[in-house]
Amino acid sequence: AHTERRRDAVDVDAVAGPETALEDLAVHVVEHGAAGLGPLQRRHDSERTHKKLKIEDRCATVVAVLELADGLRVVDADSHMTERHDLFTERAPRGYEDKVPRVEVIDGVDMWVVDGHTFGKAGSGGTIDHEGRKHPFRESQGGSWGIRDVHPAAWDPGERLRLMDELGIDVQVLYPNSIGIGGQNLWNRIDDPDVVALCVTLYNDAMAEVQEESGNRLLPMPIMPAWYIDFCVREAERCAALGYRGVNMTADPQDSGSPDLGDRAWDPFWEVCAGLHLPVHFHIGASQTALTYYGTTYWPSQDDYVKPAIGGASLF
Repeated sequence: AHTERRRDAVDVDAVAGPETALEDLAVHVVEHGAAGLGPLQRRHDSERTHKKLKIEDRCATVVAVLELADGLRVVDADSHMTERHDLFTERAPRGYEDKVPRVEVIDGVDMWVVDGHTFGKAGSGGTIDHEGRKHPFRESQGGSWGIRDVHPAAWDPGERLRLMDELGIDVQVLYPNSIGIGGQNLWNRIDDPDVVALCVTLYNDAMAEVQEESGNRLLPMPIMPAWYIDFCVREAERCAALGYRGVNMTADPQDSGSPDLGDRAWDPFWEVCAGLHLPVHFHIGASQTALTYYGTTYWPSQDDYVKPAIGGASLF
């Protein structure tokens, strides 16, 4: 199926160009022992260089090279999915609709609200607009953009899959945005521990559905409640049963009152993850304290596209 999709996707006009990178690659394969290319045969006629190949031959060359690479999969190992505004409220049990995170407009800005106070802007989570144009971070994701301003692939799984097809990406590993890259904002902002536990469950259930409905092309990492080790153990077991391929852990559980990750108290969690073949993912900035570096280490004179990259590097 992948071969046929790629065969259909060959742009004849692009292939017909005299010096495309793909054509050069194809000719290189042919000239250096490309055994098994099927109908495409090596040509020894010195009068026919690759610039003079007929368009049909060039198309066949490109298709043959794509067939050679057909077993390869492109995996984006670090992407994010912006939380939909109704992610928690649509799943909340009756009576909890006003206790879980929700979005309210405050002073003209969409804000995440819980327990009567905000915990951040319900922003775009991206810098690409609906037409596919990229904008500086401070003007978009780090500025005034909301979920309606960003390309819908930032938050809509169906649109994400369509964009992945367009870009040739087979699978993406996904992390949260607004709730904290490690889910830490839930613990920071919700006073009732039972509601915090409910939100962890609601988020992980929602993301499990995203994974299932994508045919395992979107692989969200469920958040682990690092503030309770026993809860982490139970949630890892539950997430494995839901089909998750790993778990998302904060790097600094001591920020939430738990022992640090070097403490033997975490051994039951490591044992469960190892036994269930759940890789433990640590995303940069996935703690209450790590993000204090972000946005403070660049020089004012540096390019607006470089500044967020410097911030990201500083998190390491």
